[in-house]
Amino acid sequence: MKIISTKILVKYIYPFILLMFVFSSCSSGPEFEGTFDYYPEKPNAGDEITIFYNSDSTKLAQSDKIELVAYLYSKGLDNTVGVEMNKTENGWEGKVKTTPETRGIIVKFKHDEDLDNNSKKGYVIYLYGSNDKILPGSVAGLGGAILNWGSFYAELDRDFELALKYVKEDFQNNPEIKDDYLEKYLSLCQQVYPDDIDSLAQSELSRLEKKENLTEDDLTVLADWYGKINNKEKSDNYKKILSGKFPQSEFLQVERYKELRDEQDLNKKKELAEKFAMDFPRSEYIENAYDLVANLYRDKKLYKELKDFLTTNINRPSVFRFYSVAQRMFSENADLNTALEIAKMGVQRGEKELDNPPGKKPEFLTEKDWKEEREYYLGLTLYSYGNALYLSGKSKDALQNVERAADLTKNQEGDINELYTRLLYENVEYSEAKTVIEGFIKKGKNTAGMIEILKNIYKAEKGSEAGFEVYLSTLESASLQNLKDKLAKEIVSEPAPDFTLEDIKGSKVSLSGLKGKIVVVDFWATWCGPCINSFPGMQKAVEKYSKDENVKFFFINSWEREKDRKASVQKFLQKNNYPFHVLMDYDDKVIGDYKVAGIPTKFVIDKEGKIRFISVGFAGNTDQLVDELSAMIELVE
Repeated sequence: MKIISTKILVKYIYPFILLMFVFSSCSSGPEFEGTFDYYPEKPNAGDEITIFYNSDSTKLAQSDKIELVAYLYSKGLDNTVGVEMNKTENGWEGKVKTTPETRGIIVKFKHDEDLDNNSKKGYVIYLYGSNDKILPGSVAGLGGAILNWGSFYAELDRDFELALKYVKEDFQNNPEIKDDYLEKYLSLCQQVYPDDIDSLAQSELSRLEKKENLTEDDLTVLADWYGKINNKEKSDNYKKILSGKFPQSEFLQVERYKELRDEQDLNKKKELAEKFAMDFPRSEYIENAYDLVANLYRDKKLYKELKDFLTTNINRPSVFRFYSVAQRMFSENADLNTALEIAKMGVQRGEKELDNPPGKKPEFLTEKDWKEEREYYLGLTLYSYGNALYLSGKSKDALQNVERAADLTKNQEGDINELYTRLLYENVEYSEAKTVIEGFIKKGKNTAGMIEILKNIYKAEKGSEAGFEVYLSTLESASLQNLKDKLAKEIVSEPAPDFTLEDIKGSKVSLSGLKGKIVVVDFWATWCGPCINSFPGMQKAVEKYSKDENVKFFFINSWEREKDRKASVQKFLQKNNYPFHVLMDYDDKVIGDYKVAGIPTKFVIDKEGKIRFISVGFAGNTDQLVDELSAMIELVE
């Protein structure tokens, strides 16, 4: 997903930008000033907090609706709450209820695709105790957020040094919390002091194991970190103790899940998944475990056996898995009837869970986002089902399903949108098809296939193609301007960390040697599905600028899982015939320097060596990707 931020003020993080409450003698409540503020001034755990936001100087200034998203944390992320804010005379207000366990809140504000999270720092609210001091763990919890979950969900800058500073500060003020946050502390030290981590970890682990009555978290840290510093004997010993005292611990679940993930024998993998579900009946990894089995059936092209597996375990895999399997079958011209049945099962699952979801809400989603996620996955399965109906010659039935799929996915998926317009056209609903395609083009959501359909409709209306290019250009110019207006809000200006890396031929490339050129850097790995899905679009972009010496593309391979990284990358490039200039980030230092939280992440760096755009993820539309990169390059030239 794409993230961007706007520079505003944060309360309590930097003393010189404290915001103040102004109280009127005749008012029953506080009056707020500044961009961000809240009441009570020193909230306690369990309080309801009134949050104020003045959007006038932000990218949300023109928004007629603003949603407040609050991430409530303690040692980790506990819950995410979405609040539709109320417009007031001076800004926007919303209320968030904390719990007795809450130690702090990270807030962001959004409307549609526009986001303000205080330049990736988040708007932070610490909670206080009865002594008017910040609660122990409030500051360390913020450091833990920056380390992991905050970068993914609150979209914080992954600044490991700042995160470690927060954790150390809380340890100094509240030494009794050190064991509770030890795993986060060691993980941050590993990032900031990689050469010293073994000795640092050994010192802390030696201290911890002397403690009486070791908790589940203590044993997890000992088992995990003794393994990381290659003390297998001690690691295995603490795993054994953990298994005896806390057999349902998440650490043991992850260990078993990794075993299942690495198993390549289908029958053994299936047995491991069944045993996993039996041993950990409430585990959040059960869905992933059954997804892995389904994927192996798919990779072996055992589709009838896969259908039987899914029928027997219809509530085990994710709804998405039914869609992905059916789509693979379509691409391989596999058994259409089996694909249709698998897609239909996915629709049944998706419909069932739409209003009656199983389990509890994920802590990283608001109730609204959770509902939209279920709608999205149902939309994907409806598309697969509609696609199967279409290929079976049932065009009218297909249209009904695909139209709903386009609606549930909010018209964000190019393949779904294209099939929807094609079905409108083939069902002789020319006027509707034309209106829909024009709307997609203006929003930049069109595909090449849609343009061909529109050309056919135009030709039928006018009697020839004369004037079509002018008509199309008018629609596209509106789309391009909308895109540029959107990107203009997302432009940043940050120094790009320099790097010197070897490419797969052994030649060295330095960013500092590319001054005077626009550089597009794409971080990726061979195992990353969204990276691979984006590559056809990236190939088009590379080819578009192949003769422009002022624009250079580099694909930095990072976080690679194979032991022989170079061989894995070479095999991948040869198999797909991609003309990419790949650089090898063998020790994952460069991806760390760029504070990347997830891949693919692309950076557009201007001629002065400054980062101007950051694009995370892949929206699924190849043509849209090329248009966005082209507009970014044009804006920084």
